[in-house]
Amino acid sequence: MALEVLNQIKEAESRAEQIVREARRQANRMIAEAKSESQSNIEAARLAANRLVEEVIEEARQQADREIEQLKAQTEREKAKLRSEAEANVEKAVLFIIQQSFPSSYLTVKSKP
Repeated sequence: MALEVLNQIKEAESRAEQIVREARRQANRMIAEAKSESQSNIEAARLAANRLVEEVIEEARQQADREIEQLKAQTEREKAKLRSEAEANVEKAVLFIIQQSFPSSYLTVKSKP
């Protein structure tokens, strides 16, 4: 009977060792899968971040282009206004010079309002 108990203990130890070996294999497999999955997740996050950076850069570029176009339009309006004012001033200066150069009895010039 003692021999039988010893054999049962040995069998139980053998089964326990097999269970431990299988648990280690499963744990190692799970660790490897987790590492692989985390690497995949890191790569996916890196790619998503790069896409987001590109989108932000493109939006900033488009915003800058819109602002440049607005500044160009504003500059063109101001340039046209200055040109118009300069032309009016030239006309006034020419009329003034003519009036100063010729007596009023020789020439009658009406100035523009």
